[in-house]
Amino acid sequence: MNERILRRTVVRTVPFTVCAVVLALGRLCLPGSAKDSAAEPRKSGVFVPDILSLSTAPASPQRGTDPDGSVSIFDGQTLAGWRAVPKDSASDWSVRDGVIVGHGSADRLAYLVWKDEHLTDFELKLRYRLPGRGNSGVEIRSQPDLSGKRPFEGYHADFGHVGIGPHILGAWDFHFAMRTEYPCPRGTRLVIDEDGKPHASSIREGLTIGDIRPHQWNNVHIIARGNHFQFFINGKLASEFTDNAKRGRLARGAIGLQIHDKGMRVEFKDIRLKIKKKLKLEVEQITGGPQHHFFGYIGQSLTIPWNESERYILSLRTDFHDHMPQPHEAADIVLIDTQDNKRVIAIEKTLAWNFQQGTMFYWNPMHPESQFFFNDRDPETQQVFTVLYDIEQRRRIREYRFHDVPVANGGVCPTGDFFLAINYGRMARLRPVTGYPGLADPTARVAAPANDGIFRVDVATGWRKLLVSFRQLRDLLRDKHDRINEADFYINHSLCSRSGDLVYFFARARLGGDSMAVNAPCSIRTDGTDLMTHEYIGGHPEWDEGSVIIGAKGPRQVRYDVEKQSIVGQIGTDDDFASPGGDISLSPDAKWLANGFSTNNRKQNKYILLRRADGASARSKAFSRGPYRRGELRIDPAPRWNRSADAILVPAITADGTRQLHIIRVVEN
Repeated sequence: MNERILRRTVVRTVPFTVCAVVLALGRLCLPGSAKDSAAEPRKSGVFVPDILSLSTAPASPQRGTDPDGSVSIFDGQTLAGWRAVPKDSASDWSVRDGVIVGHGSADRLAYLVWKDEHLTDFELKLRYRLPGRGNSGVEIRSQPDLSGKRPFEGYHADFGHVGIGPHILGAWDFHFAMRTEYPCPRGTRLVIDEDGKPHASSIREGLTIGDIRPHQWNNVHIIARGNHFQFFINGKLASEFTDNAKRGRLARGAIGLQIHDKGMRVEFKDIRLKIKKKLKLEVEQITGGPQHHFFGYIGQSLTIPWNESERYILSLRTDFHDHMPQPHEAADIVLIDTQDNKRVIAIEKTLAWNFQQGTMFYWNPMHPESQFFFNDRDPETQQVFTVLYDIEQRRRIREYRFHDVPVANGGVCPTGDFFLAINYGRMARLRPVTGYPGLADPTARVAAPANDGIFRVDVATGWRKLLVSFRQLRDLLRDKHDRINEADFYINHSLCSRSGDLVYFFARARLGGDSMAVNAPCSIRTDGTDLMTHEYIGGHPEWDEGSVIIGAKGPRQVRYDVEKQSIVGQIGTDDDFASPGGDISLSPDAKWLANGFSTNNRKQNKYILLRRADGASARSKAFSRGPYRRGELRIDPAPRWNRSADAILVPAITADGTRQLHIIRVVEN
């Protein structure tokens, strides 16, 4: 993986939170830390949490919040909010000319600890200077060591004078009570697995000794997020680690500045802390029985249920939800009027729909206030087609019909120029949950037809072009299965990028009872060039901005660049998303990610909404799936954002046993 790309991406997307001061039963012990260059201190002092005045000057108000949400925790004049550990080291700390000065007066470690308690995740930025030789750093997630091995345990970001060595300058140090203390010197990326075993690799293009400014101010940036920790100096990644250990992992604790040696001097200024904001979610049920209401498809590629003004929400309405619709069983197309007490207005009907993807509703990007697309079928020929409907005129203003290979909308390009079209008759046969039962399929007898696949349909003219055929896909994927010539190919999740120049999709093929004997992520440009297959990114991928797809890789919600064909970053941390492989939707402004997932027993759906700028997130209550947990009638989480990026629309079974729509709205505490 390109370390430079990964590092640049992580700095932008990894959310931020803060470590906290832990006061255990009235006292916090924070001793020193042993280094290769110094012996373990003989004895640590004890910190009693009295109000300790380290300056008699009146405290000035702290500086305001930066645009990125960080707040100054040093007012530039006093040590208000800070405490010395041990208590008798208070005279080692002072403020001079807007700078915190630490001077080691004794042969013991001294810390200046920030006041907040029980903080977990954080982003901390500060500047430090070592006028001479010395060893210092920042202690994070420190907690009393109940084993007696040390007065504390915690993680420590190290810095010292140039020449002190990579095991200190730019390194992570570990102070554990009952665990191995792993080496993580400068230039190391360390992963501690669930069993506590370390796996180290090198950071390419990270911090070098030449990046340090001796005797001058250097910038430190520490990110602690879940179980992932990064340490930057002067904008370069010095070291990082991920602690996946099942036992002994530190989730919260104190932050503190360190004086390591007697006689040394260290200075700090511009100390800013970014704390993860608390969010809450409000839930509103907007439809009710006895009929069933649902939207269908996941909110991928700007699939938005709301029209431009957000007055109307599109929905299907049916009298049943206990069987797949037969060719003659229509669903009502309705508008939910958010300005008229959620009044439901029936405006049309469709014979091409299912419970998982609905009828592929999309508001027309060219006229998002009044026009939308949906799929329908001809009741005589059983051929599928797409409709463009105008709610102001209350009529179909265009139908897109193709008789040789009938196809219909599989995803509208966000620019509004065209939509992607697929053969839903083929889907009904090979992947019933996403097809429309009983549709005509002229290519049914051909395993990989050359005249069927993903089409591009021009919205203005109705002109259709085959972008990629099933035969091309079979040729591309010949190494995926030794019986590939016998497999019947189909397409799932055809997603057009936000810029409208790329399509990402799953090329799949059924072989006997195995509906995914072949399951390969592919991409192609919307002019039909650059067809390629990709590393498997799980779940239901969603387009980020540019050429990047968001999906699942193990426990991570990753960002995969289809042009570079590599993972280029991660959204959140391993702890943020219970199921990265769930249904995901990126808000229209790309600032929020919604992740919907089912509980382990599949009885309920839950949702996590994460703000990418600072990692603030909230988890919803559980929504019932009723008896529809698997198969063609299942209720997938399928979150879809509104245009204001402050709410999502989700389905659920309500107390009366009907399938209804709910809005989950984000509210900041």
